[in-house]
Amino acid sequence: IPMMAPTDVCLDRDDKTMVQPDLLVLCNREQIDSRRLEGAPDFIIEVLSPSTEKKDALVKFHKYADAGVREYWMVDPGKKRVIVYRFQ
Repeated sequence: IPMMAPTDVCLDRDDKTMVQPDLLVLCNREQIDSRRLEGAPDFIIEVLSPSTEKKDALVKFHKYADAGVREYWMVDPGKKRVIVYRFQ
């Protein structure tokens, strides 16, 4: 199921790690709650901007990897590049 911001995602299912990825794909419909998604999506895309680049590249990168996101893309329109991370 493809979704786009603003979609609240509770990564750790504990209300402490809430994010709003720009785009995401969710394969498990059971993660959908009436207010948000519970747990890691399968695929996330963040579109970088000067104001969010460091947060997306450092903080969110580690949160997504630790939470079990399978694939994370950082799209940098200014530099015309896409950085792809596939987590195990």
